[in-house]
Amino acid sequence: MMVLPLLLLFWLVTLVKAQHMGGQKEDKKVDLQWTKCRRGAGGKPICKTMSSPLVIDFNWRWLHKKSGTFQNCYLGNKWIQDVCGVNDNTNRCTDACVGEGGVYDTEYGVRTDGDELTIRLVTQNGGNTNVGARLMMLDGTGSRYLQHMLLDQEVTFDIDVSTSTSAHMDADGGAKAYKSAGASAGLGYADGQCARDLKFINGKANNYQWVPSTTDRNAGVGHYGSCGSEVDVWEGNSAANAFTLHPCRSPKQERCEGEECGGTYSKKRFGKYCDANGCDLNTYRLGNQRFFGYGKGFEVDTKKEKLEKRAVYSHNPPVQGGTLTEVRRIYRQNGKVIRNPTSKIPRIVGNSLTQEYCDQTKKVFEESNYFNTFKGFEGMTEAMKNGMTLVFSFWDDHYAQGRWLDSIYSPHEQGQRVFRRPNAPGAVRGPCRASSGVPAELEKKYPDATFKISNIRIGDIGSTTDGARRRKTLAHRT
Repeated sequence: MMVLPLLLLFWLVTLVKAQHMGGQKEDKKVDLQWTKCRRGAGGKPICKTMSSPLVIDFNWRWLHKKSGTFQNCYLGNKWIQDVCGVNDNTNRCTDACVGEGGVYDTEYGVRTDGDELTIRLVTQNGGNTNVGARLMMLDGTGSRYLQHMLLDQEVTFDIDVSTSTSAHMDADGGAKAYKSAGASAGLGYADGQCARDLKFINGKANNYQWVPSTTDRNAGVGHYGSCGSEVDVWEGNSAANAFTLHPCRSPKQERCEGEECGGTYSKKRFGKYCDANGCDLNTYRLGNQRFFGYGKGFEVDTKKEKLEKRAVYSHNPPVQGGTLTEVRRIYRQNGKVIRNPTSKIPRIVGNSLTQEYCDQTKKVFEESNYFNTFKGFEGMTEAMKNGMTLVFSFWDDHYAQGRWLDSIYSPHEQGQRVFRRPNAPGAVRGPCRASSGVPAELEKKYPDATFKISNIRIGDIGSTTDGARRRKTLAHRT
């Protein structure tokens, strides 16, 4: 089985601070067209084509001293000591360093063509090697994140994983509060794992107690993390996929410290801030092993070029003041509508994310119910009412080799690298070998791996179907 790099597409809610940008290189952002829909008279879809800039996450940028020679502040996976000090928890590094712009295609492997976005796994640019990318959608001003209200809405898109080798932000990104670049520089990422690999969090460099990765030449882990409620619309590859809700204790972003952050980057899996596991729906994990996969014999065949996915967020009552009650996924391939199959695991009922389903999976899979600890659907509703920002990410996994998605994996409270026997409930997530998915091997064997996503439509439930696609109007700037 060939293990694929991972694609993650999700919405997140954070409150983010920012850092400054230098002026040596123009930041050549890319524009992506998408369609905004609503239900008109008689339920008829009314849609228009929008165009929004995508900004690269600040973590990918060149960091250098803002005065004097352009000395690096960060090189490889380490902070430069004579600029940022050794385990310095002051603002020395923050004040001294700025980020630079870049050419997204040649430096980050990112390009757009109308409504299609393509991200390359490995991009060589001179002596520099870039792996993957993370992009956030901006509004038409280019200085604020475009925020969507997902309650009683659906998100539909086409995705092509056949070429892959089997990957409430504050609207201004903190620019006003900190008089800095904010959203326009791609600052402010946060997620349910309380990411500790970010170089800047809440207006401060994350160099304190920074530990360079032993496997990732570009990354490390700092003392601080950035926590934010997360809705994973699509996380997967051509072998397996899941969609997941990760509530946090606050509907806004929080900066965490040390092992209490929990999540992927901490030895302590569950901290004080977010549900790192979340409530997920992976059809393979639920016993439907011939539903989604690469080649003939699968009901959803990822070997084919195009696959349409629709994620529906419904709530009761169906107004923005209501509470999220269900998230469901619908596929379309070769003109055929395909719905998620019902679980084959005893004592788990359903084919969508609901409170009943989440409670059942936590019990049957023997997981602590941190989903309810962080208020589950109520907590996600609070976050969604603040607005969610669309994020695209293509990456390989240096922490668990993607086992949580497509192999045998079951993290416990004390560490995410603990594996259960293959016949344990919920341990088998996909068909891939546990030894596969090593990032160094993927990057060497499949540097040209890409993913493509296109034809994104967002709107009222029932408004983003094929009928809506035919009613698109002239392009509008968001």
